[in-house]
Amino acid sequence: AKGPQFMSEVEFTIQASGSGQVWYDMSSVEGVSGGITMNYTDDRGQTQTDVAVPGRFQGNMLKVVDAPGIGFKTVLSDKNVLGACTCNSWDKNSPECNSDACFAGCPGPLVDDACGQHRCRLFYAARYQDPSSYCGWLYAERAQTYCWAMDEWQCVDSTCGYGGIGQPKADCSSQLPPGAAANTYSCGHGTALPSGTPNQTFWNAGPGCVDKKVMGVPTNPAPPRHGGRIAISFETLPWLHE
Repeated sequence: AKGPQFMSEVEFTIQASGSGQVWYDMSSVEGVSGGITMNYTDDRGQTQTDVAVPGRFQGNMLKVVDAPGIGFKTVLSDKNVLGACTCNSWDKNSPECNSDACFAGCPGPLVDDACGQHRCRLFYAARYQDPSSYCGWLYAERAQTYCWAMDEWQCVDSTCGYGGIGQPKADCSSQLPPGAAANTYSCGHGTALPSGTPNQTFWNAGPGCVDKKVMGVPTNPAPPRHGGRIAISFETLPWLHE
């Protein structure tokens, strides 16, 4: 079954009080159909708040449209604007796998491969630099939300951890260690990570990506659970309906 389409949404997992955490995030991976605020207040009175109530976008790259086949007003994300990805098995040299549609949606064949996911990250690193793009707009509006599937980390620059001294080659020809985690090695989330060559490491001078934070709040907060309550507010964005 398909999940929610073309809309803003909230995802959360609540673990046992006193021994677990409250994992949650607000997602605009499908689109922006309204504003959302989410709070977790524990029994000690400590509150963690996430807010994604963006103002209207600027420029002509984005549009308010009717959600395809459904009808409510929304601003579609890049993955829902740039078409379908036809990559069934990752190949760094295949045109079918190296399209904007594939980078925007970053489906399994790409996201499960360090090079494939890296190229998704390169695509979005460029998008973030343009405030008229979908991710650039939400970031400029300080919306504490995902704008694409792997948005919990953000590239430190336009190269996203590849091509520099002590980094994997930009063309993905460097050997990675067996079992290298695709997400970690897609951008260098960490330092001095093992390479595929004995006694050599990557990202000694610093990471290629870091945890994304908007006004100090991570994309996927996980405060400790101590009883308490969650409050979720869905807010109308008047400019969506003008």
